[in-house]
Amino acid sequence: KKSSSLHTLLDTVSEFLYGGEMLNDYVRNHMSMAVQTIDHECSLLQSARCMCNQHIHRLVVLDHDRPIGIITSLDLIAAFLATVEE
Repeated sequence: KKSSSLHTLLDTVSEFLYGGEMLNDYVRNHMSMAVQTIDHECSLLQSARCMCNQHIHRLVVLDHDRPIGIITSLDLIAAFLATVEE
C-alpha cells in the first residue's frame, strides 16, 4: 500500500495529464530540441560514455547523417546482461 505522504513524480505527471491541462498540447512544446546522435559504427562502450557524460538515456543512431534508429540506456543494460549471462 502506498503511503499517503509519498508523492512521486509519476503522481504529479498523472495528475497533470489526467487533469486535462496537457492532453491537447502539442509535442513540439515539450520535446528536446538538442538531439544527441552517435554513428552506427561506434561501440556500445562509446555510446555508454556519451550517455553518461551528457546525462541522457538515448541517442539517435546515424548512418551517413541519416537516422536509422535509437539506442537507449536499457539497450546497453540488456547487452551487458546478455554477455554476463552467457
